[in-house]
Amino acid sequence: MNQQQAIEFVTFQLQPSTERESFLQAAHRSQQAVQHYAGYESRTLLHVEESGEWLDLVGWSSLEAAQQAAAAFGNDPAASDLIAALDGPTVNMNHYMRLTELEALGLGTSSQGEGRVEGACVEVVRFKLKDGANRADYEQVIVDMTAELQTSPGFIAREVGYNDTTGEWLEVIHYTSREAANALFEKLQHSSCMARGMALIDEATLTMQFAAPVSLEQAGQLS
Repeated sequence: MNQQQAIEFVTFQLQPSTERESFLQAAHRSQQAVQHYAGYESRTLLHVEESGEWLDLVGWSSLEAAQQAAAAFGNDPAASDLIAALDGPTVNMNHYMRLTELEALGLGTSSQGEGRVEGACVEVVRFKLKDGANRADYEQVIVDMTAELQTSPGFIAREVGYNDTTGEWLEVIHYTSREAANALFEKLQHSSCMARGMALIDEATLTMQFAAPVSLEQAGQLS
């Protein structure tokens, strides 16, 4: 029986004394260890310019692999500099089970390697459904919307996860640029797919961030 893939989503701020360059070098060193952990599939580091927040998305073969890696990471010497660079109280980690329905469209699987950086803009959306909303209905909305996005200029990929414990959804959408993301939003905001989705979402829980991907490979080349 195949295990369902998991998405690890970590948000944090840096210590006030931490320089961006030293943080990126530390992130690169941590990646040299993480990429060899059992079940590792991908990692994408993102920066939200407006707030200064960092987002670390790691793909795992299963929730068990993600949890075991999280436990090992804290004691890994390769991660010590990265951990020291983080503002501890701001660190938040959650795990989501990847929505497998998107795999049939070729859009739900994570890319391999040290961060997906082919797009200049990544939209990260988190929310819960309304009480009584049918999860299967929303999953169908996701599939229908992704099929529509697939034919739109500027769209690269979409990853979706669900946390069974909290009921929170995570959507990560990759675009070629922020302008492309804005244009697609204008195109879709009056579509039937969007209307069906918003009818199911609890808007009080909805958060949306636009972030820029940072190459961990290039970070290792900083002097």
